[in-house]
Amino acid sequence: MTIPTPRRVVSAAIVIVIVIAAPPARAEDAASTDLDAWRLRTIVTVHRFLPDEPRADPDQPSLRYAFHGGRWKAMGGGGVVLVGVESDWLRLGLALDGLIELVNLDGGQPVPWESYRANVGFEALVESPRLSRLMLRRGGQLHLSLGWFHESDHAANLSGYRAQYLTPRSSLGAIGSSFNNGNFSSYEYVKIRATLRQPLLGDRLTAQATIGARLFPASINPGSLREMRAAALAETRLALRLSDGVRPFVSTYFELVDNDFVARAQGFGFGLDRTPLRYQIVNLGVDLVSAGGGIVSPYLSCSRSHGRGVDFPRFFGTELGVGITLLP
Repeated sequence: MTIPTPRRVVSAAIVIVIVIAAPPARAEDAASTDLDAWRLRTIVTVHRFLPDEPRADPDQPSLRYAFHGGRWKAMGGGGVVLVGVESDWLRLGLALDGLIELVNLDGGQPVPWESYRANVGFEALVESPRLSRLMLRRGGQLHLSLGWFHESDHAANLSGYRAQYLTPRSSLGAIGSSFNNGNFSSYEYVKIRATLRQPLLGDRLTAQATIGARLFPASINPGSLREMRAAALAETRLALRLSDGVRPFVSTYFELVDNDFVARAQGFGFGLDRTPLRYQIVNLGVDLVSAGGGIVSPYLSCSRSHGRGVDFPRFFGTELGVGITLLP
């Protein structure tokens, strides 16, 4: 497997930004007012197809920049519904999601570069407006998503990663000489999410709750060492509408990932011994919503989590951070 060069990483990020920033195009039967009529939508951002805002989910594709736990992080990505159909009975969309996240291994330059992960996949988005009206209070929505994703994680600062994570072998030289940086963290998963969104107090408050799971089949790449099996996740979000454009929020993310990874058996100096990967994240911020529907969200963050990329063997404990997220 060829490791992308920094130039290729930047080029891919620019392409993603151009795609998600493009104005939504909509094709529908304007002459029909029948609620059962089917309408077609193409090339529209995911959060405009099914209402969504920046969440604490570390895998939500977005434009993001943060300083967390003494490390700089930056993400370029987004989700685009390539084609969708909608009626009062059913709304169904096929989305392409992608992200590239750059992370420094420790405190350093504010432009992250020491490690990176790339995630891409397809996702089906499903909602029945009529069913939501029958089951929920006014304005409530219940929607599902089912997707397949591929992720690949790499150390760009390989010497720094070797020094921090890998065990030197005095008799054979550094283990880094045989460390397969291009393949060791490459895997696929199927992800399912069910989200309930409910306006309250005359639409002044919006509550959102999500439960989901990730299932990890055998990796396509035979060099992968991650050995993950399954994950259970839960999200919550509560937003207060002070005005159409200003909405303070608090969001949470929790996930446990069952895995069979033994760090020392793979040459790591510390870390996992078949213990679950754990992610506990709380974000407190404010959504600044433009007239066109774009969202900019500065936030404060507190977490107790493992790393998400090549730093996954390390549990970082309690960390504080500050960041900003953009959904065009």
